[in-house]
Amino acid sequence: MYPSREEASNSAKQEKGKEKVEEDDEKKELTIEELEAKIYKDKTLLRKMKEERNQRDNTTSSLEQRKRKTMARAQERVLR
Repeated sequence: MYPSREEASNSAKQEKGKEKVEEDDEKKELTIEELEAKIYKDKTLLRKMKEERNQRDNTTSSLEQRKRKTMARAQERVLR
């Protein structure tokens, strides 16, 4: 006799679940060296991104300081 639709659906879901578990196991099988290399690469990328952000912030703050200085000088001239 043929399985009912529910039984077929449940068995299909179980098969998919097994495949996912097997795929997860394959993904988790990184060697220590590969993982250390990935961590190193990510750390260097993070460091580089932080440096770029700091340079951008410094540039912005120096521009703001120049603007404030110019405004202060202009105000002093007006007051004289």
